[in-house]
Amino acid sequence: MIAGPFLVAQLVLLSTLVASEFLSDLTTSPGDESRALELKRDQFWLPLLEAAEQMHIPEHLQLCVGAEKEASELPTENEYVRTALLDAIQRIRHANEALLRQAVDSISIAQDKLSQPTTTDTGNVWSAGGLFASAIRHFVGEGTYSERLAHDVGDRQGDVLPVLRGAAKMTGSVLDDCRLSSKRAFDALKYDIYNKGVPKTPQSAKDLAYKLVDASAKTRKQFMGFVMTMVAGITTDTIGKSDRAATTVVHATLQGVRGEQLHGEEQLITL
Repeated sequence: MIAGPFLVAQLVLLSTLVASEFLSDLTTSPGDESRALELKRDQFWLPLLEAAEQMHIPEHLQLCVGAEKEASELPTENEYVRTALLDAIQRIRHANEALLRQAVDSISIAQDKLSQPTTTDTGNVWSAGGLFASAIRHFVGEGTYSERLAHDVGDRQGDVLPVLRGAAKMTGSVLDDCRLSSKRAFDALKYDIYNKGVPKTPQSAKDLAYKLVDASAKTRKQFMGFVMTMVAGITTDTIGKSDRAATTVVHATLQGVRGEQLHGEEQLITL
């Protein structure tokens, strides 16, 4: 039975796709592999660097300086409100000082790792089972690139683990400080509402309390976002250990194209 034109066309297309895939695997260039390793490195460290740099720590510490002066100048009759605000300020300062130490360490590590070249030494690869075994592993997609990638992933996890442990140790302290800072700020806000016969709280003190509540919420959100960025990076890096070099490069290229399209659409909307 003679196959119909539609079936023939399908078989030709399928054979072309298979051949293209086979050839792409065999002709992956060292440049693609190097680029893929760099992309994997950047995809791990850049989000961590950005998360650390985007914390509003200087802004919150500066708020504490001005707020402390303002609270201290409240009239004597507003002693309770002054004490509550000073407690809130102390808590938010303590939380942000802890975040500052964490951010400095994280930025230092991330910048150092981003400035280092990717792994290129393959000497240990050839000793693992000999040249023939390495050639077999390379042919089936488990060759030098995969081993280098696995080695890099292991190094990254080892480098970021102390940062993650440090964040875990300070989690309770930071979250408690944020919670208590917000509570004491609300105590100041509610004092003349829920207590009869007490002096009226100045509007400036209430405005200050709202700023401290907002700073507490932002500090908590930024800290949790920083921790989740590390966890997501470790997870994605581990899952991506089996990615082929060509897949990583093509995916990054498509993301770049999509980013340019979105940027162009945003510019058109603003016109």
